[in-house]
Amino acid sequence: MAEATFLNAPTLRAIGKRVVLSGPTSREPLVGIRIGVNRLAAPDNVVVPAKPSRKPVGSSRVRVFRSRARQESSIG
Repeated sequence: MAEATFLNAPTLRAIGKRVVLSGPTSREPLVGIRIGVNRLAAPDNVVVPAKPSRKPVGSSRVRVFRSRARQESSIG
């Protein structure tokens, strides 16, 4: 389940294995997001490996990317 709020647009909600959410024009900035993940029950005979004791790599900051606007060619 995913919910997304874009600037000057109503909150959108989608459920599925893969969801894509965008504002009405696909140019609105994302101002809020909520993602829910359901965990599947593991069978009793599955061995789960121990977690590594190393620190995670990367930044703890959230980065948002916006696609570039499509350039329309005009024929005159």
